[in-house]
This record gives sequence, C-alpha cells and structure tokens, in this order.
Amino acid sequence: MRCVSRAVLLGLVCVTLLGAGAGGSAARPAKGTGGIITASCRDAIGREPNGVQRRVILGVVSVPPRYVPQVVRYQHDGWAYWSKWGLSIQAGNRPVRISVPKAWRKRVAIEWGLGGPVSEQRFEACSPPPTYWNAFAGGFSLSARACVPLVIQVAGQSRTVRFGVGRRCR
Repeated sequence: MRCVSRAVLLGLVCVTLLGAGAGGSAARPAKGTGGIITASCRDAIGREPNGVQRRVILGVVSVPPRYVPQVVRYQHDGWAYWSKWGLSIQAGNRPVRISVPKAWRKRVAIEWGLGGPVSEQRFEACSPPPTYWNAFAGGFSLSARACVPLVIQVAGQSRTVRFGVGRRCR
C-alpha cells in the first residue's frame, strides 16, 4: 500500500466533506454523464486582494500551472485518480464557464466549490471590487494521468488550456 502524506489526505477529506456538506446543491453525476454544476460566490473558500495569480486566462481566471505533479490514487465515483488544485476568479466580472471537451469526458472530470465531479462547471459573477479574487477548492478526477484540455469561456471569449496532470504535456 502506498503512503499518502497527511496534507494530501486532509485535502481529500476536506473536499469530500465540502461536497457532502450542507449547502451542496449538486448531486455527484456518474462518470461520463456530462453533469453541470454552478458555483456561487458563497462557495469560495477565500477572497484575496490581488488574488493568487498563477496562470491567468482571459484576464479573470487564475488556473493551476501547466504541470500539476501531485496525483493520488483515489477510487471514488468511478475515477482512479484525484489531483487537488484550486483556482481563483476575479470579482466583478461576468460568469465563467469551464468545461471538459466531449471527447475527454470519460477520462477526466472537474470540480471546484461544492458538488462534482462534473464535465462542466459554471461560476456566478461575484460582486466587486475587481481587485479581489475568489478562491475555489477542488481539482481533477481522472481515469489515468494525462495532458488534460479544458475550455474556459468568459464574456463570449473562449480558450482551450492544457494541464499536465501527473504527466507533462508535449
């Protein structure tokens, strides 16, 4: 049996409890069902001035780095792996939509805030000031380590972003 660090185990327990806790409005869809959830502003775990800006997409979504090395074996909801990594969304903007391309929906799911894993996640626009970023806990559920594409949409703009989750993208 592989050892898992206390921090990773605590993170998994927190995510599990957040998903099952009061206020969680979405059921956990089965693997590959194409479920959609909407995260509200109150689902954010924190609000930070100037945000935790790693890789900012379309000017308002701060996502994990290109390579996410931490992946743990995690048999849950039909998925074999879990990689915990949060994201932040700048306050005072339009709603944000993040989705897994259809061809990938049996290989990867996402979840930030309450609910999930799902193939599409929406985030409400949160009130200003725009210098604040709302942080959401969550990450990726996977069938195998992969170079994962996600489509991020904000105000009519769309961008596909790749994440090397446990495996670097070429």
